Amino acid sequence: MSQAGNDSWTRMHPAAAAKRGVRRAGHGPDKNISNENQDYLEMARTNDLKFIFITGGVISSLGKGVAGAALGCLLKSMGYTVSMQKLDPYLNTDAGTMNPLQHGEVYVTDDGSETDMDLGHYERFLDVHLPPNSCFTSGYVYSSVFEREREGTEGEYRGKTIQIVPHVTDMIKHMILRQVLYRAQIIMVEIGGTVGDIEGLPFLEAVQELRGDLPASNSLSIHLTFLPYLKSSGETKTKPTQHSVKELRGAGLRPDIIVCRSDEEVTEDTRRKIARTCGLPFDCVFESRHLEHVYMLPEHLADQALPEKVCEILKLSQEPIDIAPMKEFTAALKSLTETVTIAVVGKYVDQEHSKASGGVRKRNTYYESYKSVTEALTHAGVRLGRKVEIVHLEADDLAGPGAMERELGPCDGILVPGGFGERGTELMMDAIGSARTGGKPFFGICFGLHLAIIEYARNVLGRPTATSEELRPKLAPDAQDFIYFMESWFSYRSASLVRRERDDDIGGTMRLGLQPCFLNPGTRAFDAYHGLHKLARRRGWETRRTSSYVYKAPPLTEANEFFSSAFSKALDPEDLDDLAERAARAGRMTVYERHRHRYEINPIYHEALTAETGGDRFVISGEAPDMPGREPDAPAGTPKLMPPRIVEIMELEKHPWFLGCQFHPEFLSRPLKPHPLFHGFVKAAVEFKAKR
Repeated sequence: MSQAGNDSWTRMHPAAAAKRGVRRAGHGPDKNISNENQDYLEMARTNDLKFIFITGGVISSLGKGVAGAALGCLLKSMGYTVSMQKLDPYLNTDAGTMNPLQHGEVYVTDDGSETDMDLGHYERFLDVHLPPNSCFTSGYVYSSVFEREREGTEGEYRGKTIQIVPHVTDMIKHMILRQVLYRAQIIMVEIGGTVGDIEGLPFLEAVQELRGDLPASNSLSIHLTFLPYLKSSGETKTKPTQHSVKELRGAGLRPDIIVCRSDEEVTEDTRRKIARTCGLPFDCVFESRHLEHVYMLPEHLADQALPEKVCEILKLSQEPIDIAPMKEFTAALKSLTETVTIAVVGKYVDQEHSKASGGVRKRNTYYESYKSVTEALTHAGVRLGRKVEIVHLEADDLAGPGAMERELGPCDGILVPGGFGERGTELMMDAIGSARTGGKPFFGICFGLHLAIIEYARNVLGRPTATSEELRPKLAPDAQDFIYFMESWFSYRSASLVRRERDDDIGGTMRLGLQPCFLNPGTRAFDAYHGLHKLARRRGWETRRTSSYVYKAPPLTEANEFFSSAFSKALDPEDLDDLAERAARAGRMTVYERHRHRYEINPIYHEALTAETGGDRFVISGEAPDMPGREPDAPAGTPKLMPPRIVEIMELEKHPWFLGCQFHPEFLSRPLKPHPLFHGFVKAAVEFKAKR
């Protein structure tokens, strides 16, 4: 495909542009993957870059991501620059179209990648913004190989027979080695699934090849295993760990460190047995015990001297560990006594039935669909000195006589998170309506904002046919689409106009990643951000520095703070000046938030929503700057095009706290830096409880 063909194809299918970036990565078309890998390896050797590979065995969901993130936190606290990467062997191209009930939440990074939820753990523990290519799958790897193969005799493979080794493994190595471009001193790579999975074998092969390519002291293998405890015999069984290590060795990898996941304390005798049977020194066997709070894990691993052992094997200087801020956070978390109750009414809550007195009732058991929401509420609660008790509700829980009052009545606030599809929406809107009429704090995120707008339009504006283009039947001529499909928007990372068609593929076609938002003064959203920033400055969090954490309030008016990073294209200086100046003149605050949506509030209804009706009205408290953009291939001098105005935040003017946002603030909340909107929401819930 010619260069012109590539550009044309990208305009028609802009979501694929990032994927095709893999093809253009490195040194250009004159070199193939193997040559590019050699160049990256040379860079890694020259910079003495260290790699840590994390694998898991016996069973899935052991907590490799959390354990890796905790270790990364400790290494960062020693002064090292750490980056993390997740390799998932499943065949989906990315996590974007996967069912959250099976896979957990879809976590979105700055560059718009739809990734595994483990990246949320990485970013929260390390307090970083991960670079692109921090998560990729077998499907992504194979599609990249297929794309090169289809170039035929003119392409890299030149008619060769494509095989798992070397072509697929070289592509995996390429995607790992590209991390050298982001200037980290230590790169931690987690391989998803368990050792022995068929789809994971190419990844293990690639890692063992890569370890052979690197100096012996520049790579480290950590294997996480499960130690089951049998209550009947009172024994901890090590045989599953022995078999898992044997399987790993069969794939060509020898673990340097074993971390044992157990609900019980791992005794010294058990560790010695594992060390002896797996051929490791005793001081290379550690435990990752079940703890009261996940944020206690860094301290738990530090007490066992795991980071010191890692530094010893990698021949790194063992700097002092300073995780005092995290210890302060966990101490505060454990000491909380006063509570506030938040109902999270969603679409992806698994249910199981349990027998209880008075009959059979549902019990919610699965919360990972909204993991970042849960964590963000916890972060805000700790800052406010409250334990946030979260009631996860499936929309169906609200059906039936008296169910709404029974489930939501005891709660101090209602949060409706993101989602897709029609199922449960009527009951979710009933829950939103109860918050609106009852003065109870409400927070809607993405889909939650859409439903709040529809509920208001139907029950306040008197428009019973109000709906969303996503939800209505195709043949509904009387429907009023208060929420409609986004056909175009300006991308501030690529500095170009992005277009979408309704029949585009579902995966990767949304408005994704970090985008700026102007906050209008005199609104609750503005006060939430500004108030938290003032508190940070007053208490010294903005300048407080340790080896582990730096609290710096997000930028107020620096329009290109995040967009000037290595993976972003520079914006037109005139556009940048215009953006910053317009924000400052209006007294606005510029913030940057991560997005994942293909529908937005229809501009033709902005006037109706913001007009006072029934004693209240919506206020647009945040919106995307209407900065003009050009088509990607427009010649110089072509007039700029104006994309439609995008509403980012709306709130009811007279309600104590009724606010919805188009973006996903949960992705930027950190233990020591709660997100301002979550902080404002939980604070409103605390005040509501005090007035009951």
